[in-house]
Amino acid sequence: MTTDEGERGERDRMNAEKGAALRANPPASPAVSPWDPSRWILWPALTFGLAVSLLLSWGRYFNQDEFESLHQGWLLAIGKLQYLDFNSNHPPLFFRLLSVFNVFAADPVSWLRAGRVLTWLSAGLQLVLVGRIARAVFGASAQRWALATYAVCETFLEWSVEIRSDALMVPLWLAAILLALSPVPMRESRRLFAIGLL
Repeated sequence: MTTDEGERGERDRMNAEKGAALRANPPASPAVSPWDPSRWILWPALTFGLAVSLLLSWGRYFNQDEFESLHQGWLLAIGKLQYLDFNSNHPPLFFRLLSVFNVFAADPVSWLRAGRVLTWLSAGLQLVLVGRIARAVFGASAQRWALATYAVCETFLEWSVEIRSDALMVPLWLAAILLALSPVPMRESRRLFAIGLL
């Protein structure tokens, strides 16, 4: 073994030990004042975000990307193979989920509505994961601020109701981050394997 490999192995071992220690003994959350603004701004922000996203999901125009995503789901449903019969720069898992709608709805408008419900549910999952990550790293007050900010973010509100492959990719990415921060005891190799799968 060369000197560089030995140093790299030692550094990786030390980093793994530090990560395990941090997960086992996370820093204590600072005391939160009862007058912390995040306490009274969270629920109005979540209510506003929910109302706007519901209005957008049923009243917003359908753009070209949404039709393209649903068309790719339909192609998979009729037996076509991505990268062989048609090309897309997104992974096929999201399109495979959309292809299931062929079984339940023959009407294209119903497809669009069902696809938007799927992305709306994904947006809720994203909020939960962002809140959990903020709490794990910074504490309860940061969790409330993160949720309130995310819920009223214009880009999030607009894109969270579009039928996009991000609806699947972003929750998986956030879940990988949360797993990396999780204090649950687990062999490091298994944790890294699970993060890689996500």
